[in-house]
Amino acid sequence: SNMYGVKPSTNRTTFINNIRSRYSLASVTIKNISGSVVTSSLLSTGDKVTIANGSYTSTFTVIIRGDSNSDGKINITDYAVVKRSIQGQTSLNASTRISSDVNKDGKVNITDYAIIKRSIQGQTTINQ
Repeated sequence: SNMYGVKPSTNRTTFINNIRSRYSLASVTIKNISGSVVTSSLLSTGDKVTIANGSYTSTFTVIIRGDSNSDGKINITDYAVVKRSIQGQTSLNASTRISSDVNKDGKVNITDYAIIKRSIQGQTTINQ
């Protein structure tokens, strides 16, 4: 399943520590989009977070709305990725398609492009 509500620029180590502060015995593993285990840098769209606590284990795919290039931030690169996607010049994977649909209407289009642009300009905030 997907994990929503993660804010852009969330540090992976901080994220892991926040989970462990609530569930002291929890084991948390984060794999990046390439499948490598990572602990530093930013939590990004497409990261797989596995949480194990006793007999409970679950894996979630991180979705950060507006993080269209899976770097954990919302910036001009995301704006460019959405533009190229709308123009048919690039394809989005399952995670980045969801993260690029910032108005949550089920499609990536000019409206999402405009919202990401306004977010970068500080004129709006993308709801996670």
